[in-house]
Amino acid sequence: MTNFPNDTQLQSDGCIALCRLSSLNQRLIATAGGISAMVSALTKFPQEEALQSLGFEALKLMLCFYENHLIIADVGGVAVIVAAMLNFPKNLGLQLDGCYILRGLSYLSQNKQLIVDMGGIEAIVAGMTNFPNHF
Repeated sequence: MTNFPNDTQLQSDGCIALCRLSSLNQRLIATAGGISAMVSALTKFPQEEALQSLGFEALKLMLCFYENHLIIADVGGVAVIVAAMLNFPKNLGLQLDGCYILRGLSYLSQNKQLIVDMGGIEAIVAGMTNFPNHF
């Protein structure tokens, strides 16, 4: 993913691969730079809805370890999540995954203010407003 950052298909395939590998390898993925690569892909292609959804799915699976919460926040994950939620307000899966990720990240006190500052509350409320039967 890091060698071909402009290739949308490769970024999508990379997110899928990391999703499939994450159940047993979350720490290895994080230490190898996988979280950073995912956030970079989401940042590089903010209008690619399918890639955003795949990236969210992969990030969601990285939340089992608290150290990954720090990494996601440190590499700009909160801003990317909020931006995608606001860019794709009619994508139910992305809204649900975005709320799930932000909820997970908020378990660390140092992430709470970052989520607020990046517009996380507004993104969550917008998702809840757009899909009132799913929240």
